[in-house]
Amino acid sequence: MMPPVFQFLVPSRPTPLLYGVLTVMFALGAGSWPAAAQEQTDHDQGDGGNRSVVTYDAAYFEPYGPISAKDMLARVPGADSILGTTSTGDFPAEERRGLRSDTDQILINGNRVTAKGNSIEEYFDRISASQVLRIEVISGNVREIDADVGSRVINVVLDGDMTGGSGTWSIGAEAFDSGQLRPLGYASYSGESGNWGYTMFVETRPGMPNRDVTNFIATPDGTPLSEAFEKRIIDRQFYIGRGRLSYTWASNHFIQINGYVEEKPIRVYEPTFTFGFDGQGTRVNTGATLERRTGNNRDWELSGDYIRPLSKSLQLESLFVLRSDSHDRDNSILRVAGPRETPIGGDIEDEKAKEAIARATLKWAAAPRHAFELGAEGAINSLDVFQSIFTVENGQQVDAGIFNPDQKISEDRIEVFSTHTWNATDKIEIETGLAAEYSKLDQVGSDVDLQRSLSYVKPSFDAYYTASPATQMWFSFKRDVGQLDFEDFVASVDRNDDEIDLGNPDLNPETSWDFEIGTEHRFADSKGLVNGRMFYRRVNNVSDLIPFGDFDSQPGNIGSGNNYGFEVETSLRLAQFNLIDAVLGASYLWQDSSVTDPFTGVKRDIALLAETEMSVNFRHDIKAWGMSYDIEYSNQGPRIRSEFDRFRRGNPRPNMILTVEKQLNEMLFRLVWNNVLKTSSRRITTVFTPNQAAGTLTSIEERLTRPMVSVSAALIGKF
Repeated sequence: MMPPVFQFLVPSRPTPLLYGVLTVMFALGAGSWPAAAQEQTDHDQGDGGNRSVVTYDAAYFEPYGPISAKDMLARVPGADSILGTTSTGDFPAEERRGLRSDTDQILINGNRVTAKGNSIEEYFDRISASQVLRIEVISGNVREIDADVGSRVINVVLDGDMTGGSGTWSIGAEAFDSGQLRPLGYASYSGESGNWGYTMFVETRPGMPNRDVTNFIATPDGTPLSEAFEKRIIDRQFYIGRGRLSYTWASNHFIQINGYVEEKPIRVYEPTFTFGFDGQGTRVNTGATLERRTGNNRDWELSGDYIRPLSKSLQLESLFVLRSDSHDRDNSILRVAGPRETPIGGDIEDEKAKEAIARATLKWAAAPRHAFELGAEGAINSLDVFQSIFTVENGQQVDAGIFNPDQKISEDRIEVFSTHTWNATDKIEIETGLAAEYSKLDQVGSDVDLQRSLSYVKPSFDAYYTASPATQMWFSFKRDVGQLDFEDFVASVDRNDDEIDLGNPDLNPETSWDFEIGTEHRFADSKGLVNGRMFYRRVNNVSDLIPFGDFDSQPGNIGSGNNYGFEVETSLRLAQFNLIDAVLGASYLWQDSSVTDPFTGVKRDIALLAETEMSVNFRHDIKAWGMSYDIEYSNQGPRIRSEFDRFRRGNPRPNMILTVEKQLNEMLFRLVWNNVLKTSSRRITTVFTPNQAAGTLTSIEERLTRPMVSVSAALIGKF
């Protein structure tokens, strides 16, 4: 039963209502003109390299009454893409190998905050706006965090002269159209006093949303064969704690420790109703099954940075990360007939992943136009996984007998790297680099006992050209090495398709030669920016599925492929165009790819690589009313997946989130409407017998997945 709040907020046809609400809000706010921006633009050519810095001081944000630093960043052009507010969000981001190029594009007081699984972006929602002196948006070569070429970086400068600290809090709830109502809230406290800086907070929020799934199978001529309806009801509440502590000596002598811990219990209830069709095409009930899944996820991370000047021209920078991710799951599958539930199968999984990384870098400003870096990084990654997949026959569990259900995997890796930065002229900067890594893999399991080593040399070349303080161009060339996913080494249960995915202990990491050229231009009078890039990647050891025996697939490497395309991004302050007080951000990515399919021998796209990705973020402040609204829209093009006897083509759903905020004296009321469009992602699977190469099409499967709609309401304050 839908909660009463949805009967008003979530009608069966929400799109016309949404457009009407936005039109009215736009019209009402059209006359709310902002004061002139308190913004400064500088061009830095010193030790920081060729880069431009746009500064927004605290006075610029005062008319908006922000509570947190993230509220301030929402009004800064170009910040939305860094914070991920325009991310498509349906697919996980690629994990990079090690720490050298895996960083958030965020600084606090000019220093990076090292993290891997711990999202530094969330700190900004917990730092009180009263602590922020200014926000800097930096374009160019930002050496503090080894940002990718063409990246923008945010530096939040906090007030170190404050006596004591300040905090923020939130309390609220989220309602799902499945009938669930879950609490959410947080409390944080942070401060910058003298040499010390600290942030700490605790939070609880609902877990992943529920969803409905419909599967329809038909013959190639459209005759229906079967239909299934699945409802996944997820009853999860996350509990999270985060913290940061820093101390600064004189002359940029600095140490910082940060970390987080998460507890995420698992409780899933998943009934599936199946139907067949008789000779007249009439649907016939063929039964129902029920999956009950319980367990827990426990994740924690501890990381730190240490910077020590050794002389006027020499500096040591070191960092470390310790991570642990573990989960256990117990899944039971039952056949349901009236009030009777009969066990028919299930699986048990226990997994522990650990990572330890340490890195040290010597930075030497050898001459006014020359700088060198020399460093080393060591890492230990491990995965210990055990799972049992079974059926139930005559009341007894019978092991499914799959290959490679358990493994203990460890990789010891060391990398040495060096870079040379040369300011050839006041407008041209060239950075060359060379890195080499060596690793040893040790794999032990009931079906596997392997040891092997990997080694790679990774050159890089970046060139920056500052055409003017407002325009920068860049060119980049590098060799990249992807991160191995140890979970692909071991067999696993695919809960989306109710299949067993085989593992492959012989996987190698994907490598590529990457070329990129791009430019960024900032418009005059603080109007915003536009950014564009073109890229080409020659990918080796493409990660995909390969044949396993005569009847199945497994993860593997399928040779070399190509990936090329372009991306454009813009972020505009509409008030500077004599329009409303709003920030509009948008991005569009187009790419093409090709690789040889191992099952058919023909060229096709690289699997799971969307041809297009787009996002739009629009935030409008109506200061006369003390309110604002924010629209986030994202969409992706089709993604394909080729298997031994089937070919899948998925069309991810467009996603829209609407946020409305109203100031209430010293507090803020926030309403968030998720999945506004109520759209389903659609996937078509063509099934061949006995395999794709034989070319005999036997059935077509259509799968529609609709995530639940939810509305959350929260009251936010500060102390």
